[in-house]
Amino acid sequence: MNFLQRALKNISRRMTKTVLLAITFFIIGNLVVIGLGIANASEQAKVSARKKMKAVVEYLVDWEAINKYVMSLETEEEQNNFYNNEYPYVKRDDVLKMMEGNDHIIAVNLMIKQTAYAMDFDVVELQNQDNNGSITYDTDVQVSTVDETTYVEPDIFISANAFEKMIEFEDGTYTLLEGRMYTEQDIIDGNNVVLIETGLAELNNLRVGDKITISYMTDYDLSWDAGLKEAFANYERNYEYEIIGIYDNKEVLDPNAEDYNWKSDFEAPENRILMPTSTVYTAIGPITAIYNEYWNKSNVSELEPRAIVITDLPSIDQFYYSNTVFLLDDPLEVQSFVDDNSANLPQFFKLDAHNEEFKNIARPLDSITIYTNIFMGIILVAATVIISLITALTLKNREFEIGILLAVGVSKVKVILQMFAEVFIIAILAFLLSIGSGSFLTKATGNWIRDFQLQFESQYGDTSDDLYGIAYYTSAWDTDYFSDITQDELMEGYDASVNPKVIAYTMGVGVLVVLIATVIPSILIMRYNPKRILTNVN
Repeated sequence: MNFLQRALKNISRRMTKTVLLAITFFIIGNLVVIGLGIANASEQAKVSARKKMKAVVEYLVDWEAINKYVMSLETEEEQNNFYNNEYPYVKRDDVLKMMEGNDHIIAVNLMIKQTAYAMDFDVVELQNQDNNGSITYDTDVQVSTVDETTYVEPDIFISANAFEKMIEFEDGTYTLLEGRMYTEQDIIDGNNVVLIETGLAELNNLRVGDKITISYMTDYDLSWDAGLKEAFANYERNYEYEIIGIYDNKEVLDPNAEDYNWKSDFEAPENRILMPTSTVYTAIGPITAIYNEYWNKSNVSELEPRAIVITDLPSIDQFYYSNTVFLLDDPLEVQSFVDDNSANLPQFFKLDAHNEEFKNIARPLDSITIYTNIFMGIILVAATVIISLITALTLKNREFEIGILLAVGVSKVKVILQMFAEVFIIAILAFLLSIGSGSFLTKATGNWIRDFQLQFESQYGDTSDDLYGIAYYTSAWDTDYFSDITQDELMEGYDASVNPKVIAYTMGVGVLVVLIATVIPSILIMRYNPKRILTNVN
């Protein structure tokens, strides 16, 4: 007779022990099902919320680290030197390093944003205020060459990217209707190519292949100083661009918004023009360089008017950017991307996936998980101790039986397997029954704990209702690529129920408890001497 048959016979013969163990395992099983069901519901709610959010990570300057470093500098001269010569900016080379070998990145926005002026075409006007476009100023500056100048407000907005894959095209905000997107070669060569919005194209009857002219400065910008005007004498203000694509911008301005009447024409979605960063930098790079060279003179008033020629502009990989945003193909890969790249970041930079904001709104679920884990730990320890005691206590009454088995040649290993099988069979049956009853208790208990935790957080916590917003089109300058989610939406994914995962974990816990509980009896059995046992029997 093998050990399994002996185990089954002992289970049926020793009904008191069997019933006691079954009741114990049944109670433990119900508690385990409830604990695992609630913990699983909390984790699945967070995973479900993550999947709803856009998989974006921002690479940007760490202002907190900079402020801490600057405050540690002893002199004002050192602080000024840092801001003037060592101030960190995002570089394309660093972004390329993070992209190497990462198949989850589907788009990168490394942007230059710039306002400009339409020279030979009309823009879509917002019609939101009576006087929008130009303001006349009386100037009273000694070096000024005129007594009156007119400020002309920019009317188009340029979004230039250092990569051909833009987030807006990947997430559906932009849709290419005609033509093509600029290529990597266009970016490297700085080709004068642009994409215009369909509303702007229809207004001016423009097609792919047509050309438009854009300017980046007006007479007003140079009217304050005669020397400055002379310094820009060799600068070409107007740039001609070929239209290679027409796209649709789904962003919409809300005319009922409080700030609508203050918005300028360049903030209209139809007036956004796309081009490579190198293309726009060809135009605005010299402006910055000329200004810097002119105003860095120690005494501007003594500077003789002269045209400044800038010929040595940095390459595309040397351009400086304020930040970059990565779009991944899976929201669940965001944290892995942050962890993999955080250790190799340049000084004063960080990767931000808005995890702190997510943790803040998910705090009630995290609290539930913590309490559940503590509860499960206590249950596991208590169950192991109880089952170990029951098994060890009954072992004394079975010494003669074990002695006979060992005397007739049954190995100690098979005796231990018999003891394990007895407990294991009872545990599996009891846990299977507990899954049925525990499923009813899990939903009621889980929902009660969730409501209690939410009420507690609302009274004593600091949880905001909103996570972070993609309030599309709040500003032409700042686009928030992070998704918007509320705590209510987060809780929609909370379902305290028993699923195959919970059942598998429950059975796993049962096996673990049985294994641990049979360790002590196994040690005792390994020490048994059959001759001594039988000779001591009265």
